[in-house]
Amino acid sequence: MSPIRLTHLGGALDTAFSAPWPRVSLGWELSSEDSKMPKMKTKRAAAKRFKATGGGRIRRSTAGKQHLMRGKSANRMRKLKKNSMVDPADESRIRRLLPYEL
Repeated sequence: MSPIRLTHLGGALDTAFSAPWPRVSLGWELSSEDSKMPKMKTKRAAAKRFKATGGGRIRRSTAGKQHLMRGKSANRMRKLKKNSMVDPADESRIRRLLPYEL
């Protein structure tokens, strides 16, 4: 069986010795910043739950205010409205989930 011969722009190319098509310039090239692959993905569930403060700490919402509010006192509900900070022991894990957000 003879090797497959492909034609491109009127000339025959032998697939055994070269690529089946010549390298064509696309008009743009990737810079060194663009070629850093693969990009890290942000965990969207974490992005919806955590925000960064101006000082660099991570703010989270307080738990316990989704349902059963009828049995909680007004003072307790007022305190639950405020946001809390993520514990320093958990900050590194949260920052891994949000590589570009914080």
